[in-house]
Amino acid sequence: MNRTPAGTCSRAWAYRWLATASLAAAALTSTAAQAQDAAAVPPPVQVEVQPPLPSLPPQPSPLPTPQHYVVVHEDGPRMITAWHDGEPIPLGYHPAQRTRTGAIVGGAVTLGSLYLINAFVASVWTDAVKGTQESNPVTGLFVPVLGPFITIPQSSSATADFFLILDGLGQTTGAILLVWGLTSPQTVLMRDGYAKPWILPRPMVFGKSGAGMGLSGTF
Repeated sequence: MNRTPAGTCSRAWAYRWLATASLAAAALTSTAAQAQDAAAVPPPVQVEVQPPLPSLPPQPSPLPTPQHYVVVHEDGPRMITAWHDGEPIPLGYHPAQRTRTGAIVGGAVTLGSLYLINAFVASVWTDAVKGTQESNPVTGLFVPVLGPFITIPQSSSATADFFLILDGLGQTTGAILLVWGLTSPQTVLMRDGYAKPWILPRPMVFGKSGAGMGLSGTF
């Protein structure tokens, strides 16, 4: 009967114990590594998806406030004369052309009054020299506007010449105002629904070849 030496059995047990310890250490190391890997990986993040908001219908943009109009009450003036082209037009009004009444009246009164005085002086002087051999030196006063300037050469008085010059300048100014008022209508603002009679001189055609000045307006 063969017997194994005691030293050999001790070595075999030592090898088995080492092998078993190595397997146990390897198993523990693998388990620890898996635990660390599981701890290192963060849990998945849950993202909450919001449902899309319902689209609102497009809102109409507010109407722009007109800046070039001025609101005027219904009982405003029938005519606004202090207005020029390019300025704001109040609501309820419209541009219209009217004669320059002030210039017409002022020019007519100035020209007419001075001419009547001249004509009166010329008539009196004509009656005074009637039946005599003397001539009337102020006959030119019967001519409007130019009459005083025509009479100056016939005068021998410096005082008379001075007044004749003033007279001629006054009649010229009156005539210019009258013509300007008649031929240069003024643009004013009239209230809607209101019409004022007016008359304006305008060039007109008469027949096939005739032309001249006429009056047009509304009544």
